[in-house]
Amino acid sequence: MWIAIIITVIFCAIFRKKKKENNNVKSYILIFVIVASSFSFAKAQSPSFIIHGKIKVPELKGELYIFLVDKETFSTPFSGVDKIICKVYTETMVFRFNNVLPGEYAIRCFQDLNGNKKLDKKFFMPAEP
Repeated sequence: MWIAIIITVIFCAIFRKKKKENNNVKSYILIFVIVASSFSFAKAQSPSFIIHGKIKVPELKGELYIFLVDKETFSTPFSGVDKIICKVYTETMVFRFNNVLPGEYAIRCFQDLNGNKKLDKKFFMPAEP
């Protein structure tokens, strides 16, 4: 929308320099067309959302891996639509995913305590939180 406003101002400045009676009508028509098209472009964009929350961690060490998963990426480990990797520095870690398209999502996370960038397991069970 800001681009349409800037273009409108530029064209109005150009038409005013010519100082002709016909240009007033042309400039009003041009302003109307640009503003109307900017509203149609704004409606064409799909809405996006923010997903945020808090995760409590048992130990103050390592890194926290947070995955935003949808139906397609849910069954694939260590994948997702988006991911956040951050150092653990407090008991409650805050996360935020921006510009998320409408849909159904889940959060998958683990704390990598030993720094090997993967979830360690013991007999098919996770050894890390």
